Amino acid sequence: MTDFSADSAQASDAELIAAVRGGDTAAYESLYRRHVEAARRMTRTLVPDPADVEDLVAEAFAKLLATLEEGGGPESAFRPYLLTTIRRLFYDRTRRVRRESVTGDPEAHDPGVPFVDTAVQGMEYTFVARAFARLPEHWQTVLWHTEVEGENPADVAPLMGLTPNGVAAMAYRARERLRQYYLQEHIAADPDDECRWSIERLGAHVRSGLSRRDSRRVESHLDECRRCHLLFVELAEVNAGMREVLAGALLAGSAGAYLGAGGSTAGSGLGLAGRLVRRRSVQVAAGAAAVAAAAALVMLLAGQPVPVAEQPPPGPQAVAPLNPPAVAPPASPAPSTVPPSTVAPSRPATPAPVTPPSPSPTPRAVPVTARLEPVGTLVRGRPGVLALTVIHPGQSGGTGGGSALPAAPDTGPLTAQVTLPRGVSLRAGPAGDGWTCAASRCGRAALAAGGTTRAYLPVAVSGTAGGEAPSVRLTAPRARTVAVTAPAGVQATGLPAVFAGTAPAALAVGGNSLLSCGGTSRTCGDARSGQREADNGDYHMTRYADPQAPAGYPYGAAVSAATIPVRGKVLWAGLYWSGTGPRPNEPVARLRPPGADGYVPVSATRVDTASGGDFGAVYQAWADVTSLVRGSRGGTWWVAVDKQAFKGGYNAYGGWALLLVVDGGGPQRTVAVFDGFTPLSRGASYSSPLWAVPGAASVGLVAWEGDRVLAGDRLAVGGAAVGGDNVAAGRADGTPAGWHTLGTDARVLPARPRSPALTASAATDAWLLGPVALVTGPN
Repeated sequence: MTDFSADSAQASDAELIAAVRGGDTAAYESLYRRHVEAARRMTRTLVPDPADVEDLVAEAFAKLLATLEEGGGPESAFRPYLLTTIRRLFYDRTRRVRRESVTGDPEAHDPGVPFVDTAVQGMEYTFVARAFARLPEHWQTVLWHTEVEGENPADVAPLMGLTPNGVAAMAYRARERLRQYYLQEHIAADPDDECRWSIERLGAHVRSGLSRRDSRRVESHLDECRRCHLLFVELAEVNAGMREVLAGALLAGSAGAYLGAGGSTAGSGLGLAGRLVRRRSVQVAAGAAAVAAAAALVMLLAGQPVPVAEQPPPGPQAVAPLNPPAVAPPASPAPSTVPPSTVAPSRPATPAPVTPPSPSPTPRAVPVTARLEPVGTLVRGRPGVLALTVIHPGQSGGTGGGSALPAAPDTGPLTAQVTLPRGVSLRAGPAGDGWTCAASRCGRAALAAGGTTRAYLPVAVSGTAGGEAPSVRLTAPRARTVAVTAPAGVQATGLPAVFAGTAPAALAVGGNSLLSCGGTSRTCGDARSGQREADNGDYHMTRYADPQAPAGYPYGAAVSAATIPVRGKVLWAGLYWSGTGPRPNEPVARLRPPGADGYVPVSATRVDTASGGDFGAVYQAWADVTSLVRGSRGGTWWVAVDKQAFKGGYNAYGGWALLLVVDGGGPQRTVAVFDGFTPLSRGASYSSPLWAVPGAASVGLVAWEGDRVLAGDRLAVGGAAVGGDNVAAGRADGTPAGWHTLGTDARVLPARPRSPALTASAATDAWLLGPVALVTGPN
């Protein structure tokens, strides 16, 4: 597969992480450049020596790279995971080295740090870690960057693949949900049945997050139940100082030093986390509590047993045990200044909710649509491709009727969870248009209103794969969850795609004979030049060696040429050779691209065989030669095969074809190459689904054993006839006009398909259908 996505520097952290898992080291370089300064700032709070700082940072990045390549690590929260990795490495070094420090300053041994109850502090950190773990990872990521790092939404937006307004809205929702979860952690886990309903909503009630009806019901219960009332008073006290705990739990003892070293994030400008260390004179986390907090966060980010995070919300708000607020509280509400001792015994006053000036209200969930389709057919024992199309139907903004139309929100980062039949696996790597796949999941950045995106998911299909249809569950923070199933599963036969994508694509095809009429007689020359009505059945076919061929091919080999222009970058290239005779033990062709100094051996990627009916033993071999021809700009291509490659005789054939997909400029088009080798006996027909979008099309055809003097071999794509009444007539692009290739067809033909399907038939002439390429569009 070829990636047509933008530069990785514009990708979100989630996209880059997925690309690293797919083997893209350049993506990890982008992550390194993006986060290395934060890593150094964190490390300077731990070690004083600049050389040790660089050493520890390098070790952390190397360790995290290995974790990602093994399939572990974060999905989007790269920076918090990186910083906790640094802390773990530092603790490991400290335990190993056990260095002693000698000083004459007694204050170095007793700095006079105020007393901290480490048991209480460790418990608070545990509550925060549990609450943080219940959040979806994209909420964890946005909280880290906006609250702990103190970064502006505009700076965080590229990392998340969102707009600045989208980051602000997500951060607001994540802050409020974290506060509610944190408060709820302070409540006994096993309340009485008559108290359960109210206790489950106490956290939201303290945060003024219940509807009026639910709030009145909770208040009525608190008036009657002393136990729950005491819990409520306790939560009100915890809520007043909650901000002071969060950064300590997330960064442990390094919170103040790390944030203070952040320049613009220092002091009171640190947001939720930076205003934290004032509570209960907590200025420096005590050693045991700091280690416990760091360990909690390490377990959280490293995937150790912790409470499982919620799934991304299917609608405007995530589903939670607590009811969502009826009126949104401020983005950073001030803590209560009422001391715990002054709280009235009947019921503490509930602060009035205030509508924040920013961010904007939570948008409605986008009703995206999606389709999942095999590109061609998924065939047992062959690679294939699935096309996933996602459409955002919303308005992109503008004017209508003289008034401005508000733009619909984007979807937020898209995630596709792919479910495949037994024996089918998703191949990791780029999938086009910013999509990247790893394991059983693919993802990309947000889809804007009115936009369409398409991913081409390459799959490996075993010979014993099940026949179930693949399916996808598509999720995004601001879109409704969509589940779609492909219309067909794995089949026994058909035309599978070996390449598919969306690009400014064009086709280039050429080929020539490798077996031809024997001798140098005039009748043979007239037949080859097309001046004599003849076919390979009229001659004893033998190997053909063009006398103009450059030296360097094996002695006795068959060799011929075709002139194929290449007007653009080669996106994909396949070399095919086919003929009569048994399959060679080691099928090898030798390709000499234009301007090359010699012939390059090419081993077959796949070999298909056929026999019986109107055919003896025949085979087709092919190899992916994209890397070999990618830099070519076209010219004369030479191909040679060993003299034992084909068996000559009457009705024998042998030839080669080069099929190229080229970035020819112009509009975006869909392109696919369908692999096949299908014998069509006289009177037979064959049909197979393809895949395309509506519009004008170019068909790249490779066929074998067609006769020029016998008509009736037909090809239709989407009901539209291609190539007339004698599509396999011994013609190949790249040879002189009218040239008779005696059983080799390699051409680009126009079509306008009405539906994505192929039908091939034979009347009086038996022939073999090889690969078919299809470019349709513009998209």
